[in-house]
Amino acid sequence: MKAAYQIMINDKSSVKDGILMCYFGNARGPIPVIPHDIPDYNSESEIMGYFKEKINHPNEKRAIIAQMISEKGKGYDARIINPGNSDTLNNSLERKDLIIPLNEFCKHISRFQYNLNISGYRNSIPNRFIESFAVGTAILTDKLHIKWYLPFDEEVIESTEMGYLPISEVNWDKVKQDISTLPPVNEQQVLNAYNKKWAPIAFAKYIIHTLIN
Repeated sequence: MKAAYQIMINDKSSVKDGILMCYFGNARGPIPVIPHDIPDYNSESEIMGYFKEKINHPNEKRAIIAQMISEKGKGYDARIINPGNSDTLNNSLERKDLIIPLNEFCKHISRFQYNLNISGYRNSIPNRFIESFAVGTAILTDKLHIKWYLPFDEEVIESTEMGYLPISEVNWDKVKQDISTLPPVNEQQVLNAYNKKWAPIAFAKYIIHTLIN
């Protein structure tokens, strides 16, 4: 793990020539499955089928905001790899020209001041957040309901509620305003926060300190 993190950090671009990026797999969630009774909350398909029109999948908001970002022009990079459902087996719609190889991904992130997150079912914070912080890139995210073990500071800007909220209830004006008024990122502050709070050795020290005390 230590070696993997070091490779990621060593590949960091020396210049941040981009403002905001996003990179998501699909424009739609899984195909809903209507459960017979209470849904299996380990199954996102059953969650979507159970709540029906009361919710919209985060991927749908990701696709909407990706379009907003792409319309901003130079300095912005928005990628949705597949316009279909996240559990589709049909890759014919996949935009292979938009895929960034894994060994180049963190270098791509490091070119931007911000990486967009919209909270979903799985691991936004340990994946998208840490990959960004480690290369000096901050996060623009929707309102977070799950907090991590230490508070975020300059490395995270929270916008409005999104997640599984119905599309009609999202404050899209606030989203557009937040995208248009992002403050310049202090890359060194983001890196300092990463090394102080989120790097593997800092996390390990936090666990040990918590257990001892």
